[in-house]
Amino acid sequence: MRVGRALLSVGLSLAQLSCGGSGGSVPPPPPSGWVVIDAPASTDTVCNELGLSGEAFISPTDWHCCGGSAVDMTAVTVTWRNETSGAAGTASQSVKTSPFLGLYGHTWSATVPLVPGTNRIAVTATDTAGLAGTARLDIRKTGPSFALSGRVLSDGGLWGLGYAESGVSVALAGPASATALPLSGAARGDYALSCLPPGRYAVTPLSGPFGFAFQPASRTVDIVSADVGGVDFQAPAHRLAGRVSWAVSGLPSTAEWITVGAGAAALVRAVDALGAYGFVLPDGAYTVTPSDPLCLGCSYTPSQRDVQLQGADQAGLDFLRQ
Repeated sequence: MRVGRALLSVGLSLAQLSCGGSGGSVPPPPPSGWVVIDAPASTDTVCNELGLSGEAFISPTDWHCCGGSAVDMTAVTVTWRNETSGAAGTASQSVKTSPFLGLYGHTWSATVPLVPGTNRIAVTATDTAGLAGTARLDIRKTGPSFALSGRVLSDGGLWGLGYAESGVSVALAGPASATALPLSGAARGDYALSCLPPGRYAVTPLSGPFGFAFQPASRTVDIVSADVGGVDFQAPAHRLAGRVSWAVSGLPSTAEWITVGAGAAALVRAVDALGAYGFVLPDGAYTVTPSDPLCLGCSYTPSQRDVQLQGADQAGLDFLRQ
């Protein structure tokens, strides 16, 4: 509806500018501007901050289409202010373009810190000529909330059990329920959950498709008046890794998906920009298979690899795409 309103405004402006004849031309409508805040799921929250988003529009004659940043392209800056606390900032902005319509959508997003009670949030879109539109929204922070964090690691702490390489997640049950996906790579299995009211929580790592033997299997945590960290878990696990290259050139093949399976359990992930892949898995027998979902007839050497993880990492599990 809002994009339609923007397009309608553009259409009316162009139509009225083109009108003319012996009776003279019809002047275009006066410049106008507006900003809209998408309705949040609820205007009541315990969170310490809230993500907001919406759309903004300033008269189409002011749009500088079609290159550069969102601000360059629209000549519009979107800012937010919590009028209750005085906190303020600049929103992130993005645009949509089309070869037929040019620039036709201007969206924004912002994370706004909240204070207890009613927070009066104002979002303003301003162009270089000073034309502006403002929208307001009341958000009520109903009580205190805190964060819980920890890590999910292989035994000995060598590898993080991130969701991408292991399928592991962390479930929270208590006054609030939530699920965290541990981070991968350099983040080494870090996870965090926020917007948690005080109370007693059960924190449980979930194995995903494979059976990790977590220690401890679950933890009970009391959140009273501060954030809680160090809620860690470990499981025996090792890394399985390799890369996919073109057989002719030896260059990385980056369109591949790698499936690692053990019986009926499987995990599918894309290779990175170097054609490399890596999983962190419990000990066991696995089959590793490369594929390109857009090339059903493509072949690889070998077509798959059978791997036994047992007390050590397995690297160099490479494939050549023919």
